[in-house]
Amino acid sequence: MWAINDAADERAIPAVLNYFAQNKAKLKAGHLKNGTFVAGVEFLSKHAVNHVAVQLFLTSIPTFWNKLLVGEREELQKRLPELAKNIEDASKNLP
Repeated sequence: MWAINDAADERAIPAVLNYFAQNKAKLKAGHLKNGTFVAGVEFLSKHAVNHVAVQLFLTSIPTFWNKLLVGEREELQKRLPELAKNIEDASKNLP
């Protein structure tokens, strides 16, 4: 997954979204511990403007933001501070 930021173009979007879909339970329970979350979100965020499926995934992150491992949240805050802040703010407004 980490190689996608260097080598992949938007043709990799379905594979990245599929990866997250296949690992949805782990992701939402905070058990996806292999560091792929940040790399995947970083890649997807570059393509969000033109892809509704990417936008839908990114807007779903606040629903499980607080369940992610602290290290994952901190790394996303380092790499994509504006997106991470928006996600964190949105997560605070959920029931």
